[in-house]
Amino acid sequence: MEVKSLYQVLATETSFPEMADLAAYIAETPIAFISFRDSNYLWLKSQTGINNNKHRYLNFVEVILGSSEKNKTKLQKKEATLLIIPDTLADERIANHTLVVSEPKIRFYVGIPININGKQIGILSLMDYVSRSLTEKCQKLLKKLSLHISNQVELQRKVYSFSGKFIKLQEIVNAHPEEKTLLLLERAISASNNGIVITDNTHPHNPIIYCNPAFEKITGYSTQEILGKNCRFLQGADTDPVALSQIRQAIKSETNCLVVVKNYRKDGTPFWNELAISPVRDNNGRITNFIGIQTDITQTKQAEEALRDSEARYRLLTNHSTDLISRQTSEGIYLFASAACRHLLGYEPDELVGNCIYNLLHTADRKLYETNISEQQEGYTFTHRLRHKNSSYIWFETTCQKIQDPETGKVIELVAVSRDITERKRAEVALLERASLSTLEAEVGVALGSASSLNNILQHCTKAIVAELDVIGSGIWTINTQTSQLELQALSGNNLTLDIEHQHKLLTPKSILTSQFLNSEVNSDNEQQILTNDFTLLTSDSRVAGVMCIWSHNTLTESARDVLTWVASAIATAIDRVRTQEQLLSNREALLFRLASQIRDSLDIDKILGTAVTEIRNLLQIDQCFFIWCLSAQITSIAITHEASNPKISVQTPEYSSEQIKILSDKIRNREILQLDNTETVNQNQLKQMQQYLQDLGVKSTLLLPLQTRSGQMGGVVCNQYSTHRPWKESEVELLQAVVDQLAIAIDQAELYAQTRAAALAAQTQAHHLSEALKNLKQKEAQLIQQEKMSSLGQIVAGVAHEINNPVNFIHGNITYVKNYIRDILELLNLYQKYYPDPVAEIENKTEDIELDFLIEDLPKILSSMETGTERIRKIVISLRNFTRSDQAEKKIVDIHEGIDSTLLILDNRIRSKGKDSGIEIVKEYGSLPKVECYPGQLNQVFMNIIANSIDVLEGKPKPRIIKITTQLDSEEPEEEPLLKYATISVQDNGPGMKENLINRVFDPFFTTKPVGKGTGLGLSISYQIIVEKHSGILKCTSQLGKGTKFIIKIPIKAPKALK
Repeated sequence: MEVKSLYQVLATETSFPEMADLAAYIAETPIAFISFRDSNYLWLKSQTGINNNKHRYLNFVEVILGSSEKNKTKLQKKEATLLIIPDTLADERIANHTLVVSEPKIRFYVGIPININGKQIGILSLMDYVSRSLTEKCQKLLKKLSLHISNQVELQRKVYSFSGKFIKLQEIVNAHPEEKTLLLLERAISASNNGIVITDNTHPHNPIIYCNPAFEKITGYSTQEILGKNCRFLQGADTDPVALSQIRQAIKSETNCLVVVKNYRKDGTPFWNELAISPVRDNNGRITNFIGIQTDITQTKQAEEALRDSEARYRLLTNHSTDLISRQTSEGIYLFASAACRHLLGYEPDELVGNCIYNLLHTADRKLYETNISEQQEGYTFTHRLRHKNSSYIWFETTCQKIQDPETGKVIELVAVSRDITERKRAEVALLERASLSTLEAEVGVALGSASSLNNILQHCTKAIVAELDVIGSGIWTINTQTSQLELQALSGNNLTLDIEHQHKLLTPKSILTSQFLNSEVNSDNEQQILTNDFTLLTSDSRVAGVMCIWSHNTLTESARDVLTWVASAIATAIDRVRTQEQLLSNREALLFRLASQIRDSLDIDKILGTAVTEIRNLLQIDQCFFIWCLSAQITSIAITHEASNPKISVQTPEYSSEQIKILSDKIRNREILQLDNTETVNQNQLKQMQQYLQDLGVKSTLLLPLQTRSGQMGGVVCNQYSTHRPWKESEVELLQAVVDQLAIAIDQAELYAQTRAAALAAQTQAHHLSEALKNLKQKEAQLIQQEKMSSLGQIVAGVAHEINNPVNFIHGNITYVKNYIRDILELLNLYQKYYPDPVAEIENKTEDIELDFLIEDLPKILSSMETGTERIRKIVISLRNFTRSDQAEKKIVDIHEGIDSTLLILDNRIRSKGKDSGIEIVKEYGSLPKVECYPGQLNQVFMNIIANSIDVLEGKPKPRIIKITTQLDSEEPEEEPLLKYATISVQDNGPGMKENLINRVFDPFFTTKPVGKGTGLGLSISYQIIVEKHSGILKCTSQLGKGTKFIIKIPIKAPKALK
């Protein structure tokens, strides 16, 4: 449609101003206008809120619509798609437009296109003076309003078009009354978009004798189905009877009629149509026909109904709004207040009307309120506080709209909508505080994680506290571990200048407030108090590391105190860490010196290497350390001779293949360090096999340092880490290299000593008797050393047992009183709960925090377990005292069973089950034995050696694992004393047993079947000497492969005369 024709079509339409008002009401905007577009220009049809310069508003819309061809296409293709600009200053297209930069400034715009048949013919525009958004519900209503405008334009166009066609047809009829003209008239009616029917009034039922194609399209019926029927066949049960009455009256009175009726299509769907009925008369003035013109207004009708529903809902929303809606004079006198003032301010509406808002405003907000009223041109939003009837203040966000005299422009009234935002304000304050505290936590975390000195770290922390908490100042003192005095390490404050380097030993937390440095800077306002907040710096083990002080004018919030408590704890941990690192560095240097001294002072290679690998593992806190020798000149074989590992994890002793041996030997021969921080990321092809093997072992990091002695022997120290990846530090490698260098010197000294000793031994072997004497001497020496060890151990254990026994008896004796006291306290607590069942909130919260019911139930159990534990300690102490009798110089008459039981109790930790290990079953079959005259301490040592050997044999074996101990009284007939009675003790296990050739050697000195490093081979030899030589008894061993081993001990009940 050409714009000129559209302008003519809409020239007489008067409903558009109401639609503009309705749009402004729906969107709550001060400005709304409807404009239609021509190919040449945009013209304004209706508006509200525009007083002058209408062309600026049309130009604003032109800029938006013409800024992008893409936007134009989008508006045309999608019907009623809203174009929303929440903030005009953020839109480059119109940020510099006159309406945006000049007062009153447009800050919000929304445009709803008006489309007909997919073509945009106009736009509904809304503007506001504040940046904002539209709710989804509001957008839907505006789309429906746009659709209603489109339908209204289309309806007006159809009326205008039909009128023009009717005039043209009338002219054609007057000029050409021939049949050809009538045919042209019929074609014109057929081409009309309105449904047209002609009825025969001469027939009693007034049947339809003609209908055009548009009527068929509207109703869904064909011409054959329509002709001959009365128009009533389209009506339904809910068709408006008033409209039907108007139609019947018009036909009866032979007059024109225009009604809106609800009809039904052939498929049963309803539709609304605007029906215009006109009579047709013949030349004699008699009515022969009626012509009816139907216009489908279904969409328009639906839009009108939606608008009515929306208006009702908005009216209901206004009447029941929880926001305070008020009208005031320009001086602030209340003219109207909605019912919301009751719950918002505690006043009745009548109490506010006639009173001035300035009487309720917070004194700090009055100037802001006056400024907004005097300077703001149109609608504006601001926050302020109003006094509640209970004297408290409520935060409001008020949107105010001025109503001006149209002639003078003077403000005559203010319309305000005030919303309670008290909770939001509290949340904002809390959020700002949380943000500051979070920043403080981050700043302190960064400072504590840095590698700076302790003074720099603490100074950074005090600066962060002052900056983020807006306090006067902050200081941190640490305790000097030598003098136990506080020393100032860091001090920061607003406008505070203090030379800490010269003053930190003079100022303490108590004296700093009286310092002229502090008071001269921060106490300028004598009316404000200075509050001191102390936070003790406690380490994780509750040691005091120092104190942190914060000075402020205001009391710190609970959240701030919680964060500062965390900061104090973190700072204490950092102080402790720095001091520990310093101590560790000092300890490492001392340890290196001690290790070097130990390995160089010894002349025993075995001891040197054992000490070295153990100390290196402890020094570096690694999982495994071992020493390897390259055994041949060609360096083709490697032997691991000494190893130290972490007992808490499972490690394996490597068994290198020939390829891996070649890699290690090449490294050792070339004196190259092999360092793998991560065995999973090895980039050297020659180390791939070694990498795979280490991964199979579970080794995650490894380090090899080669060693070569002056004599040409080669070896190396290997460090393995199983639990985690370990990047080897340069300082660690240097430290290990120094240890390896000392180790090489010590080995050279040991080799020299070994050579000298070998020469001496060669000379001594010339005499056979000297060799035998040396053998016996070594045996005696070993036995003497073992006995001395046992004697010393017995004295130590006896002393420890005595020291433990006294406090254990004290604890055990007092547990009874503790149980009685706690029982009385619990009874008293039950009485409190019985007669005071509703405690105060603090007691109730504390009850939940400490889980009182669980405490009452668990406390007696704890005391019972403590009593059981102390009783067990007492028994163990008694057993230790019995086992380690120090009076070995003379014989005693003792109970053999008591000695066996004491031994079993001491070995209980190895016997009982642990985790997946099911333990060892002890079967005791004690006979009736009298007390035996013996050396009890030595006899207990025999029991310990034999039972411990049985335990060693059964470890790692499948169930069942049984040790059977049997005692009985037997008689023997030696030649000296016939019928001598013996106490016979047998210890039998169900282990794998021994071969015959091994049974004959079990009592030989230094003979052992255990792995290297597990046994000395002296236990059974010494036991044999104690039984046979000391007690004139018998000790023998029997064993069968697959069935186990049995040791039989026979002790005379009374010592033989010969022995005495």
